[in-house]
Amino acid sequence: MKKTTTFTINETNFQIPKESEIFIKKYMERIKNYINKHNLENDLYQDIVDGIEEKLQEITDKNSKITQKDCINIVNALGEPEDIFENEESISSSPTTPIQGKAKSPKKYSFWIKVAIFVFWTHILL
Repeated sequence: MKKTTTFTINETNFQIPKESEIFIKKYMERIKNYINKHNLENDLYQDIVDGIEEKLQEITDKNSKITQKDCINIVNALGEPEDIFENEESISSSPTTPIQGKAKSPKKYSFWIKVAIFVFWTHILL
């Protein structure tokens, strides 16, 4: 039997496998490091943490037991920091002056679209 531990996120406690706690903490650390390294808004980190908490709460409400597979699915659905923030980074570094007569128009809402898709599919699948 796998050891479980109490994992606290946003002052909410969850019983999860010890390996899952390590996995989620490392994921959250990668997100935070990426945000800090690329000078992105810290609110983005909190949005992701809120999303993780919400998904863990939904699993707890339905099954009352969070598995390692559940935690992996949550992280896979969100994606790696490079994938999540690729367009956020281009927005903050894109020039405002036209280049060869055309202004760059990065996808401003790609992060939020990914979050919306993630929320939609987790509601459908759970």
